[in-house]
Amino acid sequence: MTGKLSTGSIDHELIFGVDLSSSFLRFERSRTIETPIDIFNPVYGRVTGPSINDFDGDQLTRTLGIYVQDQVTLTENLKLLLGGRFDLFEQDFRFRSNTTRGSGNDFSPRLGIVYQPIQPISLYASYSRSFVPVRGTAFGGGAFKPERGTQYEIGIKADVSEQLSATLALYDLTRTNVTTEDPDNPDFQIQTGKQRSQGVELSIAGEILPGWNIIAGYAYIDAKITEDNTFPVGSRLYNVPENSFNLWTS
Repeated sequence: MTGKLSTGSIDHELIFGVDLSSSFLRFERSRTIETPIDIFNPVYGRVTGPSINDFDGDQLTRTLGIYVQDQVTLTENLKLLLGGRFDLFEQDFRFRSNTTRGSGNDFSPRLGIVYQPIQPISLYASYSRSFVPVRGTAFGGGAFKPERGTQYEIGIKADVSEQLSATLALYDLTRTNVTTEDPDNPDFQIQTGKQRSQGVELSIAGEILPGWNIIAGYAYIDAKITEDNTFPVGSRLYNVPENSFNLWTS
């Protein structure tokens, strides 16, 4: 739900929302004991051992999120954004015949400010937190703590013309409670991980010439592991490109 109202000379643009979700995850793993083979005198065709079901379980996660946001126009060139989100979750984890339940809740704030020294230029800064229940398997069952994120961002947006704009942003994002391999039980996970991503993003969007539209962007991402029990601290995160570029035009 959205709405607009005024308190004296101050304008407010309000947003309120609720979301519900439910997810089910099934775990099954079996192993087969292979018959040893001598590489110098191999004997083929031997029967392997029986298949053993060494893990069997499932996880049901239910979440409820309630959020509210107020974009406050203090003056024509100064705006504030105040927001927050309250999350609750429950997880039922069944490991073989044992069932355990975990739950939690937390508040995630969101703050921002936009200042326009001149009409075509907008300077902004923001701070936000995130909260995400974690799916996975800990040794002996039980729910993981939610993963948390903290982001700081500053940037500038320029309206090059009435049809074309550009945005430059710098950010710092930290993730905590990241799951890593359990050193005592390699088939399971523990939460000792911490990751940090810092970078810069540049994007351009709009109409270059009459009838010629473009969306282009470049990002440099320094994404590294800052705490882990498997990978060395300082290692880059997998599947995160250091440099990326995108272009769409019509």
